Amino acid sequence: MGRLLLIAAIVAIADPFLLIPIYRAWGGWVTLGLIFIPNLIGQYLVLLARRTQNARGEAQVQSNLGDEILFVAARFLFLYPGPLSTLLALALLFQSVRRMLQRWAMRRIESAITSGNVQVFGGPGMNPNMPSAQPVNMDNLKRADGRTIEPTAELSAPEADVHKPNA
Repeated sequence: MGRLLLIAAIVAIADPFLLIPIYRAWGGWVTLGLIFIPNLIGQYLVLLARRTQNARGEAQVQSNLGDEILFVAARFLFLYPGPLSTLLALALLFQSVRRMLQRWAMRRIESAITSGNVQVFGGPGMNPNMPSAQPVNMDNLKRADGRTIEPTAELSAPEADVHKPNA
């Protein structure tokens, strides 16, 4: 997460500064075009990519949710003026880039769950806002694609989590 924020900060700082040499080399009209044309065309490109994705009929919840999150990110990147944000937004429109980012995010989430850094609460018919929500049995945890997530030794031993008072 820290690397992602670092990349976002670098793009946010570098993008406006890249407009200065573009203005000096090609003038004001080209610079204004680089600011406003991606805003107009980019929103249409995101809608077109979304329609193409829906026309394929992919029914996996994981890919659809991941695609929607990345489409929203692409829309925001198209709104931010500058060549780097426009190139990143265009990259997010390619399905192969979206799948690569989704696989990376799934690996990060799986490793966080199996290492115990993230605790999953809830279950069928359980209100997650209730204070009596119990942790999910890690033996039955499955990914959206149906594969079972293997728990680590620390997670499979519930007695390790019990706080024992000092005698």
